[in-house]
Formats: sequence, structure tokens, C-alpha cells
Amino acid sequence: MVVIVRAALCLATTAAALDGLFPAPLEARHRRIHDDVARLAADGGAGELEVACLKRLALLRALVAEDNVTAAVDLSLALGASARFGSCGRDAPHVGEARVLVRVASHRAAGGSNATARVRVDKDWLAASPKRFRVSGDEPVVGFALDGVFHAVAAPMRCEASGDGGAACDGGRGAERFPSTAAAHEAARNATKRAARAKRGRRPSRFADTDDDYVKGTATILIIPACPSDVT
Repeated sequence: MVVIVRAALCLATTAAALDGLFPAPLEARHRRIHDDVARLAADGGAGELEVACLKRLALLRALVAEDNVTAAVDLSLALGASARFGSCGRDAPHVGEARVLVRVASHRAAGGSNATARVRVDKDWLAASPKRFRVSGDEPVVGFALDGVFHAVAAPMRCEASGDGGAACDGGRGAERFPSTAAAHEAARNATKRAARAKRGRRPSRFADTDDDYVKGTATILIIPACPSDVT
């Protein structure tokens, strides 16, 4: 018996493409640290503000070390420009276009390959995860730079839900309103597809799964079960 599986792969790809589209509520501890910075930036001494900023910076680094990039991006983007003093300016959020450069180095002796990725935000080239960026080219990104590394979610734009059920989204070209969150999700999926089409034909990095079809579209998986009762 041959079973063709498509739905699971499509759902996984869609979910990954929309990761970070809307900010999740900050966890209680993260919220306390963020609120302390915002309060002291508005009405506090420089010394107290720097202490709070150092706590926030330590939390950002801890989230990145734990590979909790989505929570780190939420925390970074939550702080407004008016509060970015001292150590609170060490992380630089970015929503918009960026140039991505992925390089694959084959190691014949080891029988494998290694991929590296760099992202150009404004004028700076920053290291990035080749798990997130697999193909070179221009694409919209949502993330932040910290310690010479750019950390990004999968979503191509950032949205905020409004009280009327709609959403305001920014992909780097100014805010755009959508009548519903579903329409915002559809716009994000379309933006991801456009970026993929623009880079189609470029060589995938083969960083994680050498036989996947991540950058070219959906894949068809043939499952042939061998049950003990079928063996004679």
C-alpha cells in the first residue's frame, strides 16, 4: 500500500512561515523587566535605568542562548526608540528588507557540508542562523541584531491586532491595515511566497535535511509500510 502525505507538510510549512507575525504576550518575568525599563526611561535616574537595561540585556542573551528566538524578538521589538539608552541600545530591532548571503562549503573528506549565513541590515553584514536563512537573495525580515548576530523569526512582517478585529502590519514599507487577522495571515503567506519565487533556482544550503524540498515548494512523501502480517 502506498500513502501520499501532503497536508502535514503544508501545515508545518505554513505555521513556520507565520511564526512571530503577531507578538505573543510577554511572560510575567519578561514583562516586569520590560516595564521597569519603560518606567525608568520616562521618570528615573540614569543609574537606575542602566541597571534595568543590563537586566534586560542579560535576558535577551539568555533567550538567544536557549534558542527561544521568538520570545527574544518579542522582547526586543517591545521597547520603543525613546527608551533605548545605554545598554538598552545594544540590541537593534529591524523590520523590513534585508540582503541574505548563504554559503555552502562541502567537505569531501568528511562526506558532508557546512552552511553559513549573513544578513545585511542597513550597512552592516551580520552573522545569522542558516536554519532560518537557506537561500541567498533579498527578503523581508523581522528580528533584531545583538552582539554581531541577527536573530529573526520566520514571519516576513510584524502585525498588531486592533480592537475592531483588524490588524496593522509593517513589512518595512510603512504600516498597512487589514480588515481581519486572517487577512494579515494571508498577506504574510503571500509575502513569503513572493520572496521564495524571487530566489527560486538558487541552490539550497542543505544545512539540515539534505533531501528536503524546503526552498522549492511542497514535497511528496511516499510511505510504504511493511506489516508483519503481510510477510509470508
